Amino acid sequence: MIIFLLAFVALGRLYRDMFKQAETRALLIVAMAVLAFGVVFYTQAEGWSLLDAIYFCVVTLGTVGYGDITPTTNLGKLFTVIYIAVGLGVIGGFFAAAGRIFRPGQFFTKEESRLARVAEVFHTQSRLHTVEASLHQAITLLSGEAEESQGERKAQLEHNRDGLAAILRAVSALSAEASEAGAA
Repeated sequence: MIIFLLAFVALGRLYRDMFKQAETRALLIVAMAVLAFGVVFYTQAEGWSLLDAIYFCVVTLGTVGYGDITPTTNLGKLFTVIYIAVGLGVIGGFFAAAGRIFRPGQFFTKEESRLARVAEVFHTQSRLHTVEASLHQAITLLSGEAEESQGERKAQLEHNRDGLAAILRAVSALSAEASEAGAA
């Protein structure tokens, strides 16, 4: 979820940079005009609903072309051929202008460092959770709350003695790491 939020922030920054340039602003306005013109045409000439017309125009100019809605009149078919040629030219120009603004090394720089810090915290928390669960199990065994017989508990404790010592060392190390990560 966090990675999507960071991607939207980076995308928002890209759009902000795009709108600062007159060329991309003009191409966006022309693209919206082409989209609006197509919607008006298809609602009038084909009798489509507003939603169907918007859907068809976006799917067509996005070069997806599902084929679930198609023009039925000869005028609609002829208009669609011209609409695709003009619309794709405008959309292509818009993306070409956007591509000149986009610098791959700069796009996710801030987000990558934030994501690395978040991943480090999640990793530390995950390791702490594993240690916590192991300690809980050990405490349960030590306190005698487990339903096994006394002999089984003693055998398990002796078997896990080295593991418990390792868990206690890991808790100390993870606590130190968590303190360092929290301070950063």
